Amino acid sequence: MTGSEAYKQLKTLYHEGDLNVTELNIEIDQSGQEPEEYGEVVFEDEDGEETKIAGTEHDFVIALFSIKSTVRQGEEKLIDLAETPVGDTEGYYDNIEHFVPRGGDPDRSNIEIGMEQLQEEEEDVPKLSIIDGLDAAVELDLENDNLIKIVQNYHKVLALQYLELRDSKEQFDEIKTELPQNQARFENFSELTEEILSDGYLRGDAFSDYRDYRDVTISDIEFIVSRMRDVMMKTSEEWRAFSGGGGTIDSELAFPRILEEYHQCFELLRDPLRDLAATIQHADGAGSVELSDTVDVIRFLKRQGYSNLVGTVELDLRRGPAHMSHDIDDEDGVVRIYNSRGRSRSVKNEIGFGDLVDKQKKMRDLLTGIALAFHQTEQVLEFRFLQSPDFAFRIVENMDPEILDSQ
Repeated sequence: MTGSEAYKQLKTLYHEGDLNVTELNIEIDQSGQEPEEYGEVVFEDEDGEETKIAGTEHDFVIALFSIKSTVRQGEEKLIDLAETPVGDTEGYYDNIEHFVPRGGDPDRSNIEIGMEQLQEEEEDVPKLSIIDGLDAAVELDLENDNLIKIVQNYHKVLALQYLELRDSKEQFDEIKTELPQNQARFENFSELTEEILSDGYLRGDAFSDYRDYRDVTISDIEFIVSRMRDVMMKTSEEWRAFSGGGGTIDSELAFPRILEEYHQCFELLRDPLRDLAATIQHADGAGSVELSDTVDVIRFLKRQGYSNLVGTVELDLRRGPAHMSHDIDDEDGVVRIYNSRGRSRSVKNEIGFGDLVDKQKKMRDLLTGIALAFHQTEQVLEFRFLQSPDFAFRIVENMDPEILDSQ
């Protein structure tokens, strides 16, 4: 490495010392015939021990100008731009300008700017996937088309996400009036789910929380919410058809449909339950459990104190009428579930018609409460990361300014 001793020491400590830059000072005195330059930088190791470099050498002072502020995992840091893709201070400030509030009023937020742009600009925001774009930001996949669209339309996208987050409350209220059978039970299931998710993903900086949620969970919540409404509405429509409008239910038609709905709801619940168990493990290191078997997941959640959440699941009903040996006894008013299909089969469980309907209602409330809690948490995590300094500075440090200017 060529250059002055101060310059070489700066670069060595920055690259090889694994130290944080904690202080930076540059002074240029132009009162004399020749400008006098002075710079100093302080590094700190993990034990708090400081190393200070100071000098008047031109290459050293110029190198200090490349050290600028950023935010990583919620913490402000000083970094050397020369070692980032943006490369220099010009590109850095060009990219910063893209994210900071503009228009002469420093009190205007990025959301307010986005709202104004949505009202004033004729061009709509292009169709994009927020999740795919945010995932690309985490991975620094800067050629991702959705990420580029988000960045180029940043303020408008942020405003639209804010509106979606606000308006989703009305949508959830509508679902709550349609689907839950018992409001208090539904709210209890939802609150218990939110408790687990908050402990796992709403406890740190926006970047880490979003990244961890996407790494740990596997549920396609948007699909689950849509599918569960279809399943439950279909049962309700068929139930009305079975009654013939007279209030009398044909058990041979109605109860297989209830068993099928229970099976479908259980299938939709598999991934969210798995994700709740994985979240507890992630947050608390609460032991390891094989997460591919839903029965083991339910047992794990019970051991963690969440029997009130999953204790209502009737495992004998999880397979559906086409995949379990059963019969419907109108005379005794029960559904009998057998341990096999052969002649030597024996009764494994016997559930009265009234109990079966009650179990169906509990399953509806459980699935609805868990799914909506996931959906709301996911929206909050997306919005927090999108509006965070972490998101902006990942772009500032790494994206070509020409991409931001080409909007």
